[in-house]
Amino acid sequence: TEAIKLAISAIGKNGISTLHFPTGTYLVSEDIHLVSNMTVSGDGYNSVIKRIGTEDDHYNVIACSGTDNVTIKNIHIQGERNEHIGDTGEWGMCIGLRGSKNTTIKECKLTDAWGDGVYVGSNDNTPCTNTIIENCIIDNNRRQGISVINSDRLIVKGCTITNTEGTLPEAGIDFEANNSTDICTNNIVENCIFYGNDGGSVTIGNQTIPY
Repeated sequence: TEAIKLAISAIGKNGISTLHFPTGTYLVSEDIHLVSNMTVSGDGYNSVIKRIGTEDDHYNVIACSGTDNVTIKNIHIQGERNEHIGDTGEWGMCIGLRGSKNTTIKECKLTDAWGDGVYVGSNDNTPCTNTIIENCIIDNNRRQGISVINSDRLIVKGCTITNTEGTLPEAGIDFEANNSTDICTNNIVENCIFYGNDGGSVTIGNQTIPY
């Protein structure tokens, strides 16, 4: 964890903009906070960033809060639902986006979160804008494949979202503005595959939308 944090601190210096994870499993014990104008990449699904078991109700394996121009690609982000200590809470995310702009997540595998594969929400009431989630496998997450809470201009394209189960709503994708300051506008879902999601493929609030 400390080595990854040190590597991130080098982003933007001497032309460094990419943090690459060669094949292997990288165990992390706290949130990995990305910074603006960086790329995280791997050698495919054999490059795994995995959260170790915790009793914390809230975590993000990867966190983007108020960032701009971040890409996460070609890597496996894995939560710790199979090693979680205790049975309360539902807020452990593979990737947590809060008030981020111009974020791309592509060709990733996002699995085994205590909560969501991807959470798209706000930072001080600022929505996420211009988010792309493309050609990802999102599987075996406990609460949602993707939660969309505060978002403008999200595209979910070519993803396979499966086997969401464990705590409600258990949807593939759930669009659910939590309060009057949240927005869910100009969001597109296209060419995705859903199966085995206990709460349905796509939901808006508590209403399942045929897909």
